[in-house]
Amino acid sequence: FYGATFVEAAGPVVGIGLFRNLSPMMAGFVLAGLLAARTTRELRFAEKLGPDDDPRWIPGRVGSEETDPSSSQSANPARLAAIRIAAAAVAGPPLAILGGCIGMAVGCGTAKSMLGVAGAVYFSKFYEMLWIRDVFGLLIKGVCFGGSAAAFACFEGLRRSDEQDSASLATASFRAVWLASFSILIMNMGWFVLAYLAGPPWGPTVLTGPGR
Repeated sequence: FYGATFVEAAGPVVGIGLFRNLSPMMAGFVLAGLLAARTTRELRFAEKLGPDDDPRWIPGRVGSEETDPSSSQSANPARLAAIRIAAAAVAGPPLAILGGCIGMAVGCGTAKSMLGVAGAVYFSKFYEMLWIRDVFGLLIKGVCFGGSAAAFACFEGLRRSDEQDSASLATASFRAVWLASFSILIMNMGWFVLAYLAGPPWGPTVLTGPGR
């Protein structure tokens, strides 16, 4: 495929695999687990929590400055969810980029020590195979995956439940992780089909040149 040995293809194999698929997915999975463990509990047991309050402060908890939940006004659930979804969506792309860069660095060291591939060859071959849709996909999927992870965590945390014990919280957190992970897989597959397998957005054409 490269007109060269597989050794020289180590950079594209590692880099494209990370940036096109694995890195944004892993960032989304990590956010799904962290947010389900923290945000779901935060919203379920802190019903009076305001959007700008310290998440560690829970009305009625021993040691807090104010122990009367009725003295704090209830925040709009939509605002509570929107702030967390927006924050996770913003955090998604940097985490995906960071994961991809770390994976590329580790892959470069491994390829050099085990296969004898120079760093310049490793990164230059990766750059030759990198598409602009890979870059946009990394950013778009980072936003969507992070937002999806937060959305399900907020949904489980804000939904009404008569049970407020640790068992119900564990069930809600697990449900948030499972739904977020499943949605990430579906979105990742959908992006791959649309961006890489669907062909030109307007169908076949007989035009040639830059306007094609």
